[in-house]
Amino acid sequence: MWTLAGRGCWHRRVLLPCATGAARPQPPRFWPAARHGAAAGSWASDRLCSSARGVLLVVDANEGIQAQTVANFFLAFEAQLSIIPVINKTDLKNAHPERVEKQIEKVFDIPSDDCIKISAKLGTNVEHVLQAVIERIPLPKVHRKNPLRVLVFDSTFDQYRGVIANVVLFDGVGFQRR
Repeated sequence: MWTLAGRGCWHRRVLLPCATGAARPQPPRFWPAARHGAAAGSWASDRLCSSARGVLLVVDANEGIQAQTVANFFLAFEAQLSIIPVINKTDLKNAHPERVEKQIEKVFDIPSDDCIKISAKLGTNVEHVLQAVIERIPLPKVHRKNPLRVLVFDSTFDQYRGVIANVVLFDGVGFQRR
């Protein structure tokens, strides 16, 4: 199962055992990086994107490209990640998705045909985003025979299960079932 992390970084989630002992996938979860160029947000974006294979570059159809959009684009570009531009809030009356599409093409040199226009509020075209992730973002290449190598990018505390770490597996095997 794939989940969003950062401003559009996708990660494969670990299967956690449920009460019966069978593994079950955890529901998708979005890890938003702090906005407006805060130092902590920049560090979080760097860390999240260092563990990703691709990103969703989400742009507001009302406001167009903002400073944090440019910063996140260059983080993803420098990390050589697959970039999927998504124009959100197309359902609003003041939205100008065509203008934003031209901005993306001019500023980021991404063809306007690659942009996906959605309304997350109404659920319009969200399935196109998921299909684009499947088609455009490569699967991780994990070498099972190498020593275990992971990156912890987020963690939470559960009163009953303790610390739950969200990790990206780069190499090796986390555990073996018997």
